[in-house]
Amino acid sequence: MAIAYRDVKDKILKNLSYKEEYSPRSFKYMRLMSLIYVTLLLAATVTAYKVVIIGPVPEPGSTLIYTFSFFWANVIAEVYGASISRKLIVESIICGYIFAILLTIVNLLPSPDYWNYKDVYNQVLGHVLRFTNAGVIGYLISAFLNVYLIDKWKHTMHGKKFWLRSLLASSISEGVATFIAGFITFFGMMPSAKIALLMSSALIFKLIYGFIAVWPASFVAYLLKKKEMEYQKKIHS
Repeated sequence: MAIAYRDVKDKILKNLSYKEEYSPRSFKYMRLMSLIYVTLLLAATVTAYKVVIIGPVPEPGSTLIYTFSFFWANVIAEVYGASISRKLIVESIICGYIFAILLTIVNLLPSPDYWNYKDVYNQVLGHVLRFTNAGVIGYLISAFLNVYLIDKWKHTMHGKKFWLRSLLASSISEGVATFIAGFITFFGMMPSAKIALLMSSALIFKLIYGFIAVWPASFVAYLLKKKEMEYQKKIHS
């Protein structure tokens, strides 16, 4: 019995750590993890043009959310494999465009004279499609780079030190995403020097914030592996 359990455990650990070809139906929490990931990206899209003050530093409102989405993607790549994470990136872009197009269509529809919030609504959501276009360019490059690095170092380090791999991969990827998407997003809306200052402060904040976010992400990855192992043991028993 003990030998059989070890065989199942070794098979599960191999699947969770290295194997790329498996059925998504064999996992219990992958759908929920994917939905949370898409939710983070959509929330970041809506809050992109809200500039907030964190301490003495101005930051795009999406910084907190968008940064954590990288670590969430790392958890998915760590537990379910890089191929699943890459598919999720492509699917999330499709969802993002559907979201942006629907908001844009509704925003362009005429409003009655007694509704006085058209300009306010347009200021908040009128640029969603623009941000989506800007985000896709930076997001495609940075997200695939992030998954590539986390997966490459996963094999190099034999599945160990997720916190270090996640922190390094996210920091590099976010640096790429911040400046590409940032300049496209705010170009023409504020001076280039202001954009550069805003993006530089955002990057510094992301690096500091990332060092904090990596720990709950590591805990989620550990807990998720444990729960998926228990589920795999149950369906294979």
